[in-house]
Amino acid sequence: MKFDPHQYILDAGWDWDAVQKTAEMGLADEDLDRIYDSGEYDDPAKAADALLQYCRRRVAEETPRDVTINGVTIAAPKGAVAYKYSDPEEDARWIYDEDEAAEIAAEDHSLLVWVDGIDLDD
Repeated sequence: MKFDPHQYILDAGWDWDAVQKTAEMGLADEDLDRIYDSGEYDDPAKAADALLQYCRRRVAEETPRDVTINGVTIAAPKGAVAYKYSDPEEDARWIYDEDEAAEIAAEDHSLLVWVDGIDLDD
């Protein structure tokens, strides 16, 4: 049986509040047992991380957030994690992938404006 975080949440009968709480606080022991029993992961920590990342993405996607760009505060598009200013190689654009945003920030942090919102970092 493949571990699918979305299906896990549906099967568990979780509502939106439970998804948010899981994203913010982590998993209970019984959740870890259910995930591990799915058999896809040989390590319960990897399975738990998959579910936590799913919950965090869902919260980030559904939480309205604002960003201030050049002194003007605007609503960020659903799912955006950062705004990248234009540079000589590409136009300005929204970034929806945290890993891509982190790579850009590592090269030149001044190119990004991170979208404000719920901080779900460990």
